[in-house]
Amino acid sequence: MLAAALSPAPASRVMLRFAAVFAAGLAAGVMNSVSGGGSILTFPTLLWLGIPGKLASATNSLAVWPGTLTGAWGLRREFPAGAKPMLKKWLAPALAGGALGAWLLRRTPNHWFAQMAPLLVLAATLALALDPVLSRWIPRREGGPAASHILAGGGLVLAVAIYGGYFGAGMGILILSALAVVGLRDLRSGIGVKNLLACAIKSLAIAYYITQGMIVWTAGLGMAAGCALGGWSGAHITRRLPSAWLRGIMLVMGGLIALRLILTRHL
Repeated sequence: MLAAALSPAPASRVMLRFAAVFAAGLAAGVMNSVSGGGSILTFPTLLWLGIPGKLASATNSLAVWPGTLTGAWGLRREFPAGAKPMLKKWLAPALAGGALGAWLLRRTPNHWFAQMAPLLVLAATLALALDPVLSRWIPRREGGPAASHILAGGGLVLAVAIYGGYFGAGMGILILSALAVVGLRDLRSGIGVKNLLACAIKSLAIAYYITQGMIVWTAGLGMAAGCALGGWSGAHITRRLPSAWLRGIMLVMGGLIALRLILTRHL
């Protein structure tokens, strides 16, 4: 239980817990920066510490946020030319959706969304797997997505942001799928945009969690330190990996996240 997880413990156990949360954060930061799916490591680690599901989900949001920020900064030179107007138009739905998702987490039963989460991640993974086939019928655009597609993509971002504010495992894959739909198909540049949008989605959600006392700070801050370092390292890895490898990593991570959610069936 939470009380047991936070009660005074021998120094060796405290060091073990810190090492566990930092290592999970470090690996998750690399994963989120390279492909996505870091929460498949961080969320179960928080549960292992004895933190209840809702508090673990809220704390996980705080923990992964620095990694997405450092990952976005590390890939800033990879941003496509059309990213700036796209991000401006998507900032509002990203913030609003993240805040709404956090509000839903605080007030709704856990089991309903736990049943839907695996389906969402599987759908996103399938969309990414089929993207090379679908792209044959979708014209490529120079200079980023067209304005009409940017506006249409705002609805997708809002839906993904609600999910991201509520829980968020596989959110990066969902964002990249949305980017592919509107025409941003280069994974390397898309990952940088994805990281920045993930930061926006989580920002208001984290602020809400803090006001509601849903953050377990001792675990969250140690994990956040690992995520920040991992996100920076992962950005440099991303710049060197071929796009085909990035796509393969993301497909594997999407399947693993969905499997994990199906097996646990709780938040």
